[in-house]
Amino acid sequence: MNDILKDLDALESRIQQPEFRRNKGLGNEIANYVFQYQPKDELLIREKIPEIVSRIEKAALGFRVVVFDLYETMIQLLRDEGNLDECFRMEEEDGFLDLQTNVENYLSITEGGEASPLLFHIRKNTLPNSVMFLTGIGKCYPFIRSHTILDNLNLTRLNIPVVLFFPGSYNARQFVLFSPGAPIEPQNYYRAFPINPDSNKKAEN
Repeated sequence: MNDILKDLDALESRIQQPEFRRNKGLGNEIANYVFQYQPKDELLIREKIPEIVSRIEKAALGFRVVVFDLYETMIQLLRDEGNLDECFRMEEEDGFLDLQTNVENYLSITEGGEASPLLFHIRKNTLPNSVMFLTGIGKCYPFIRSHTILDNLNLTRLNIPVVLFFPGSYNARQFVLFSPGAPIEPQNYYRAFPINPDSNKKAEN
């Protein structure tokens, strides 16, 4: 517990540094970061993120933190389009795989830009001079994958740092969702930076 709280404190200090918000990634785009944590700390993460956002806002540091819970955003978009009830019917009658295919087609993340309702929503609701927190990646698996959302966010040219909160491990080469023993295939990804790299060792202990 103390380790994750220290990591959250370090994250809060890090994003306040002007050089963090100017930092460039491997392709000279604004960098993506991964804050990794053990799945057992999920509820703590959900509790602490609003506290970080509130303190940043009260400090009036000249930037804001914008938070998107990917699961809640996905559900809201489906509800707004009148598709949520159809999703329930499809899973019951056609099975989960058909539901997954149809939701992924609707989100169209790999098409990027305005072609994707999810990416369009994020872009529309993000102001310049912000730091973006992406949460809920464990809740929305397998509809939204970490590497897919990070890759295609770069195409929206938001030009702000993104911190993905990831319930598992990321070593700058591979995402492992939940735990190494979970029956989920790891995802290769090289275009983000672990913002608390020691967490890989903690998760193994």
